[in-house]
Amino acid sequence: MPNLSTKTIDRRVGRTRGMLQGALKQLLLEQHYAAITVDDICRHADVARSTFYSHYPDKDALRSAMIGEQLRLLDLANASRLPSAECLFVFSRSLFEHAGEIRSVHRALMANAGDEIHLEARRLVRARVIREIDAWRLDKESPPRAALVEFVVGAFMALLAWWVETESALTPAELDAAFQRMVRCGVGSFGGPKAISGKNAASR
Repeated sequence: MPNLSTKTIDRRVGRTRGMLQGALKQLLLEQHYAAITVDDICRHADVARSTFYSHYPDKDALRSAMIGEQLRLLDLANASRLPSAECLFVFSRSLFEHAGEIRSVHRALMANAGDEIHLEARRLVRARVIREIDAWRLDKESPPRAALVEFVVGAFMALLAWWVETESALTPAELDAAFQRMVRCGVGSFGGPKAISGKNAASR
């Protein structure tokens, strides 16, 4: 048996996982997540069940990996962006744009507010909000950090769900501008990214 380099194996693993995630994404356009089986995913990806289970223990793990990979790519896209007085949360624009590109998939993922997929998406968004608020300088009148986080997460998820479900004609850029304006009014008065707060303090 020929020796395979680590890079070759990694490419094969990445390609197979990409095929499985793509199959799930396509199936979500056709039926509810609960109705999708591992056999359905394998058939669409043209892989054996044993191959599926060598990568994921179940379809929930595949779903988590699919969402996580999308967010990882979005994080890379945002790596060079810095918050500003007009953009307190840099993650929002790319998430709205991504939702716009695969709006039907997001509609399927968020069809039921009580669905665990919705809860998982909320958890992942919360992690990004926490990461950004942890870099803020909050004033003495600020509500508890946890309350600020939940306020922003709730606003973002509600706005995203409304936009996806109603097929609003707003563009991702317009939606993000509305979100940024609302969070500036809602939480911006309690502080902001340290670099911005420092500049504001220096100018007083």
